[in-house]
Amino acid sequence: MSAAEHCYLAVDGIRYHYLKLGSGIPVLMLHGFPENCWSYSKNQQALVDAGFQVIVPDLKGYGLTTKPLPGQEFGDYRMSVISLEIRDFVRALGFQKMHVVGHDWGGVILSAMIHQCPEVIDQAVLLNAPFRRFNPLRPRHIYYFNMPGLVERRFKTDPHGLIGEIFDYWTAKPAAFSRLEIVDYIEAFQTQRSFECAMGYYRALRNDMRFLFSSIRSSLPSPGPPQTLIIWGCKDPIMPTCVGKWAHKDIPGSQLELIDDAGHFVHREAPERVNELIVSFFSGS
Repeated sequence: MSAAEHCYLAVDGIRYHYLKLGSGIPVLMLHGFPENCWSYSKNQQALVDAGFQVIVPDLKGYGLTTKPLPGQEFGDYRMSVISLEIRDFVRALGFQKMHVVGHDWGGVILSAMIHQCPEVIDQAVLLNAPFRRFNPLRPRHIYYFNMPGLVERRFKTDPHGLIGEIFDYWTAKPAAFSRLEIVDYIEAFQTQRSFECAMGYYRALRNDMRFLFSSIRSSLPSPGPPQTLIIWGCKDPIMPTCVGKWAHKDIPGSQLELIDDAGHFVHREAPERVNELIVSFFSGS
């Protein structure tokens, strides 16, 4: 088992904390809500064993990375902005290109990168994250999280209830997360108003409509998108399988793999299968 090295890198006014493991061809893994850089703890070793270097940052506002509140300097959580910040992070690491894996918000960032800066992506893996389209009636938490003050009060008074409900509802296999892991995620959100930053991702959507709508209408940049693998847990209650199929249709040449018994956290609920798919895809086998 490789020990993760804790590293820091300042880019675009943001001091990123990230885990680094292994050596070889670099793989960037972007987490979603309500996790942080430990999201891929069941996946990173398989990539290291296959000869890859794994880099897993805490996204802006999460974990040990800088936490600018929405509206403050560097507190812009629009996808059109964050995708370019991650592009600059890749370059600051010293790489021209990286394989990129993204789940949930990490996958939305990856989708935005495919539109805005595909030149830094070698191959892409989307895990239960939309590309251009999603069912607006299913992820109802988006509307709840867009009520400023309401969800913050719930988190302040009952953090374990709120975050516990999210993990219980979004996953088809509750055993995918230990109680200790969930407590760690909650405690990370209680540091420097990190939970408010996490809500900034949801609330920035309405200020990013020009980019979001143009990405739906416009064609992908020439010479086309990177090779893309889409892995989908079919029991996801917030991102139904049709969203993965739409992504497969919208990304030319993409590959879609459905995992019937997994929910939203497909990489945690079916780690062996997900690891096998990712390693095979990145290895060209």
